[in-house]
Amino acid sequence: MVYFTIFLNLFAMEEGYIINKTMRVSSRFSIVSNKMVEEPLSSISYSLFYPAENNLPLMTGMLEGTNKQLVKCTATDGFMVDGYIFTQVTYDSVVLSGDLYYGFSRNQALQTHFDGTIAIYKLEPSPTPPGPTPTPAPFEKLEDSSANIAIDAPLFPYIYVQPWPAETTQDMLFNFISYDAPTSPANSLYDQLIPLAQQSNRIGMENLTLSFINDTATFPGPYFFTLANVPAPFNTFPALYDQMLVTANGQEQEALLLSELGYADADDLKALMTTANAATVDQVWQNYFALTIIPGYNKLFFIQLNKILLVWNIIQKLYLPPPPYLLQDIIEALPQLMHATVILPGIPVGAGNTQPIFPLPSYQQPPTAPATPSLIVPYAIGQLKMAKYRLLRYQQGEVAHIQNVLKGEKKKIVNRSLTNTGEQTVQQNNNSTENSDVTHETTNELLVEAQKTVAALTKTFTYNNLTTTYGPPTQALLNGSYSEAITPGTPVPEDNSSFAKLVVNKTLSRINNTVLKSRSFAKFSETEEISASIFNNTAGIGNFRGIYRWVNKVYRVSVHNYGNRFLLELLVSKPAADFIASQATLNNITLTKPLSPQQQTPAVNSFTDISLANYVQLLSYYQITKTILPPQQTLSVSATLNASETEKYIAIPAGYTATSAVITGQIAAGATITAITGIIGTVPFSVAGGTPTTETLNSETGQVYVAVIGPNLPASAPVQPQNFILNATVTCTVSPTKQNEWQVAVYDEITQAYEKMIGEYDNNITRFAMTGQQTNPLLLNNIERSSLYRTCMAMILDVATVKTGSEPSITPPLLMVNKQRYIQFAEEALEWDEMTYFFDDQPSPLSYGQQGRDDSLRPFLQADGAVVFLPVRPSFNLQMLYYLTTGVIWPGHYPFVPVNTTDTQTATHVKKVKNWDESGKKEKHWDITLPTTMQVIQDSSQLPDYSLTK
Repeated sequence: MVYFTIFLNLFAMEEGYIINKTMRVSSRFSIVSNKMVEEPLSSISYSLFYPAENNLPLMTGMLEGTNKQLVKCTATDGFMVDGYIFTQVTYDSVVLSGDLYYGFSRNQALQTHFDGTIAIYKLEPSPTPPGPTPTPAPFEKLEDSSANIAIDAPLFPYIYVQPWPAETTQDMLFNFISYDAPTSPANSLYDQLIPLAQQSNRIGMENLTLSFINDTATFPGPYFFTLANVPAPFNTFPALYDQMLVTANGQEQEALLLSELGYADADDLKALMTTANAATVDQVWQNYFALTIIPGYNKLFFIQLNKILLVWNIIQKLYLPPPPYLLQDIIEALPQLMHATVILPGIPVGAGNTQPIFPLPSYQQPPTAPATPSLIVPYAIGQLKMAKYRLLRYQQGEVAHIQNVLKGEKKKIVNRSLTNTGEQTVQQNNNSTENSDVTHETTNELLVEAQKTVAALTKTFTYNNLTTTYGPPTQALLNGSYSEAITPGTPVPEDNSSFAKLVVNKTLSRINNTVLKSRSFAKFSETEEISASIFNNTAGIGNFRGIYRWVNKVYRVSVHNYGNRFLLELLVSKPAADFIASQATLNNITLTKPLSPQQQTPAVNSFTDISLANYVQLLSYYQITKTILPPQQTLSVSATLNASETEKYIAIPAGYTATSAVITGQIAAGATITAITGIIGTVPFSVAGGTPTTETLNSETGQVYVAVIGPNLPASAPVQPQNFILNATVTCTVSPTKQNEWQVAVYDEITQAYEKMIGEYDNNITRFAMTGQQTNPLLLNNIERSSLYRTCMAMILDVATVKTGSEPSITPPLLMVNKQRYIQFAEEALEWDEMTYFFDDQPSPLSYGQQGRDDSLRPFLQADGAVVFLPVRPSFNLQMLYYLTTGVIWPGHYPFVPVNTTDTQTATHVKKVKNWDESGKKEKHWDITLPTTMQVIQDSSQLPDYSLTK
């Protein structure tokens, strides 16, 4: 056993190591000493920086004891690091080593290989060790670990959101560099960009910048192209910046600045404050603006220009300290000033326009709205913590059931579950049509018609007291009366034609048409589960008792701290839309919740909302195959009258009312009458020969009476024929009752179809939780996360579409060509593994994350919206902020990433945070017990005793 001479609870050492002038590894060794523990715990936390002078780590990690950790990361410029970092604890030291391949090629054979020691931390043993020196611990190979070792798996990430820190004047003074726009000379690049920005002419701004770079237009100053063309001493500022960056002390940085520039103290720096030097610095700004508008062009020179502005900003602060701060305050803040960020000028002073110069306006508005409704905003700076879980053990829970078998008994228990499903649809139509050309109200109507149908018609006229008196030469007067009698008999041949005509006109015609259509659709689905158990206790000497217990899982949940993160909030509409569409295409599974009748457009709240305009669409949406034709809105029925048939009844179909009638008459040639008069229903009419008339009826039902009235005076001798023909056509409209019956039938079918569809939908969305189906909760979580990843990635790509638009002269658009570059940026800049989210009405993540059978995708599939929090990798904080504002991927790294005026407040908070990474340090843990649906038989036959023991 080894004792270390350590008297503090926390002992720490730090070292730095630069690999081939390319990468820098900063490590921190610490030991936690506890009097109750004989052997302290040693750990090494490390940070990998690229480039070596970068201030934000590319990757961080922590190793405890003898351990090994995979290193795999990629920088924004494509620089890749792949390999392992490991530690080995010996008797008197802890060694941090690396086996790393790095470079820009994906082929490992073309990469640079580093295999060696990064840091050695010496330990001094106690002068009186209690025992012999132990053998050095062998190297632990994690990839060969036993399969029985439980591994901590991510359970869910969560965020401790902290309030935005308060801003101070000192934050703006020490963290940012601003351009003094009013001092810009006339016709400078900045001055000429202003009117183009007011016109939202991005193409014009780019063309103006290209003319400045190519020197094809007149500007007050040139584009320098290289550092060699920058006037002295400004061309030495980048090298001076690199030397000052290595020194972390403000006093030493000031001394280095004065010695390199050849000045004794800060007051002597006044010699640099000349008009010529001010003009040179302004031209450096113009070059800086040009390379900002054309990002990625001459990247190295852009960083050199940024370093010139940083050193000049430090000189200005030393020469002209503001009143609230003394020179000593400025000197102490020099390490902070070394990482100041350039604020791109926004709205020009006094211009009064709403379009700033930076960020640049879009080329043109997108022709259509983005495919994915997006809302991405910088949310907060929060402390990212990850809850991990480890399955510790299974243990018996409460009693599930007890099976008793008596002495000498043989028992067989069969559990059978059978499910049958049947469906049948029957359709029946009954149509009845009644048509009577004429109907009289006499009581012997039916008898007369029957006689006319089965026998000939014989009329006998008997004249009583018939006398004739003659008056003037052309007039005669008949006195008396006559009676008419109908007797059956055999018709004579000459009466055949008239007899047939009378039978046709007089006989009541009924047509009963009954159609029975039976469509039988039988769907038979049978699911049978049989579980048989045989308990044979025939040879037993006593009763047998089997006690089944529920099985519980015991998990250990631990919380790990990953430090502070800059968080993006994404409000996602319909988060499951992408997954639902893929399932419909690939697996023909409908996961879209059907709309209820009340959710249709227009809404169908009752049967009265069914109309001719929407019923076809409703039948189609709810997949109703039954034919439910609406009643005809209008019908026409008619009757024909002549001189021998002057009255008839027109039958009105059931469910209809008579609204109007069109009456047309024709008088025979030589007749003495000039008009046909009569009554239809309750309305009198008069029709001249050949001229129709229209009458409005009183909504009669059942039948409408129509009769023709003859002339009042007797005809002159000899009697002239009064022959005529008259047709009455009645227009009938459907009654409200019949219309309501059809509406009710359609509404009932729609309601039943919706209930069936909602049942199928409920079955589909819970298919991962149906009886007999076990689903790993991590699988469900992976479905949700992968779907949200695609949706959020589409939202992030839409930022570039909206912010930059599409350059109209380039086909296809550059955004389409460079899509993979944007995807790679989003994958590298955001920590997708630490994405946290919640849906509408979502249950607790822990409660439904471990239950097993009760898991389902219901909260995910039914959510109208989701809130997603995406942490940004610390090295991409300002780049992501710049992308969200401009839609442009900035090619540089911190601190050479500018910010726009609108992002100054957020950038201030980002720059104030120091502890970005805590290497996943475990903070606390606790054990939880969760029930399962599994059962186990207890070894003994004794009932468990849960009573408390004192």
